[in-house]
Amino acid sequence: MKPDLAFAGTALEPIRRSATLLRERETCVLGSSHNCAALAGTGARVSSTDIAQSQLEVAEKRAAELSPEIHFLRAVAAEKPTSAVASR
Repeated sequence: MKPDLAFAGTALEPIRRSATLLRERETCVLGSSHNCAALAGTGARVSSTDIAQSQLEVAEKRAAELSPEIHFLRAVAAEKPTSAVASR
C-alpha cells in the first residue's frame, strides 16, 4: 500500500519526507487503523497495537489483502503489551 492511499493533504507531506528514513526502521502505530499499512508501504517494519480485539482482526484481514508485513499486538498503549495477536 502506498502512503498516499491512507494519508491526504498536509498529513501526507511529513510521511513523504520521512519515507526514506522509515525504510527498515522499527515503527509502532498506536491503534490498528489503515495508517499501519501505509507506513509498512514505506518499507518500515511496523507493529500495530490496539486495545480492541475486533479492530485487530479487521486490520489483520486488511493487511492480508494488501500484503504488507505487520506485527499486531493487543495492548493498552499506556501498558506493557501482553500477547501477540498475529505476526505476518
